[in-house]
Amino acid sequence: MGAGPAHSRNASAAGASAPEWGRRPMRQLYFIGPDVSGPAGAAPIAGPVKIGCSICPRERLSRYLVWSPQPLRLIGAVPGSFQDEAAVKRCFAAERQHHEWFRLTPRLETFIRALIDGRATAAQALAPLERAAA
Repeated sequence: MGAGPAHSRNASAAGASAPEWGRRPMRQLYFIGPDVSGPAGAAPIAGPVKIGCSICPRERLSRYLVWSPQPLRLIGAVPGSFQDEAAVKRCFAAERQHHEWFRLTPRLETFIRALIDGRATAAQALAPLERAAA
């Protein structure tokens, strides 16, 4: 049996759709945080927030859920790269709590909301932060 069907099975099992042949899956900049969702409406963002980059953020979430002492949720994921992830972590270095987890400040929440609400791409949202840090 060829690599195609196994690849499709693996992609489906991971919660992602199989990529078109010849195309690389798109990396995503993701944000994971405590699940504080209420019975109705959009869940508020709570901290600390895990910032990362992955082809399959939902798979990453499932791995963190195994070891987390509290329920977690995927706050959001947007197209991004490892370079974007590094830039975000540099811009929010003052908010770093432990490894890849960051305190949720109004500045970080505004940044995350701009991305997940579609008001800015990672590059657009990072540009003013990087200029301010320079």
